[in-house]
Amino acid sequence: MKRATKAVVALGLALLSSFGSREAAADTSLPPPKVNLTLATDSLKRWTMRLENTGESPLRIVADPYLLSFEIMIPEGAAPSKGKKPSPARTVRCSLPADMRPSSDLARGLVLLPGKAYSEAIDPRMYCFGAKEVAGLVRGARVIAHYGFTPPRGKAKPAAPFAVAPVASAERAADVTIGSLKEVISTSSVELSEAALSGVSGAVADATLPDKGKDTVPVASRTTSPVTEKDSPSSGAPSAPSDGLEHAFAIALPARSDGFRGRDVSVTVSLTNVGTRRASVYFRPQSVAFDVIGPDGEVTCPALGAGAIRELFTTLSPRGRAQVVMLPSSSCPDHAFDLPGLYEVRPRLDTRHIAGSPTALHAFDGETAGTWSLVRIRAGKPGVSRPPPTVE
Repeated sequence: MKRATKAVVALGLALLSSFGSREAAADTSLPPPKVNLTLATDSLKRWTMRLENTGESPLRIVADPYLLSFEIMIPEGAAPSKGKKPSPARTVRCSLPADMRPSSDLARGLVLLPGKAYSEAIDPRMYCFGAKEVAGLVRGARVIAHYGFTPPRGKAKPAAPFAVAPVASAERAADVTIGSLKEVISTSSVELSEAALSGVSGAVADATLPDKGKDTVPVASRTTSPVTEKDSPSSGAPSAPSDGLEHAFAIALPARSDGFRGRDVSVTVSLTNVGTRRASVYFRPQSVAFDVIGPDGEVTCPALGAGAIRELFTTLSPRGRAQVVMLPSSSCPDHAFDLPGLYEVRPRLDTRHIAGSPTALHAFDGETAGTWSLVRIRAGKPGVSRPPPTVE
């Protein structure tokens, strides 16, 4: 009897101890974070994400826009259709390559006090980079933003890294995995309007995008004078009379190029004779210049120039094409491609610095600008960091 009584007492003490430990664990756990993710689609080149702490406790977030991805829901008939039937409704996912997305939550940490927010402007074309994804950027499509790391499958317990985590005080050693989030999803979708899709300001036009991976449509310049903004069709400047016999070349890059580091990215530059007669031109890396607009501003990469050798000239028949593969970084300033991100690049044929062109060839002598293309750099130069995040 005494043994049974002792057993009952021991069992009761064990249950009380278990209940007490669970209560203590509940006391030390932090409340689940309350955050609100919103997205504003200002133009096809600029979207703004905002992550706000709507709770009553401070939160630590990984403030990195590279954690963003987008779920684009395209309604029936919104996308271009090849046949008579309207295009079916479908969903496209836009995200950065794995080697561009953060794999840890230790970098770019930012503490958000209650009511504070972190926001960042991004270029959606860096995320929707392929032809399939670009085709989803149409009027009427709805966008849902995702921010964070890939959540676990099934019923697996979430583990680090976390996009959002509570801030534990020194007296309160909490299990932060209880109140942390792998991913935050916007509570409402944003519709892509006509204004958002046509509101592209600056040098890059809407036509830069839907090209299905082919070369951009070249814009031929029939002038042998330097190409400037004053020469653009919108300026209304009168053009000189033409007899149709001058040289006419069009220079172009692939619409999109993707590379790891900027110094190693190569592009294929194409030159097409869009005139009506055979024409000769010095088409080598030394006669190709680039205009670059990147995360760090605008850069001009001039043609290096060279001495003219007759054997290095190329003669093209009408509609004939020649190509050279080159590294834009070879003619650009050292810092031009230091940062990861999206770059807008325009090639220019510039033979004005080719010395001693054989007069018998009647070769092209001047400058011709192409259209703008996109170049995505997935990793920055070692030792060069992106600007740190800030709290609104």
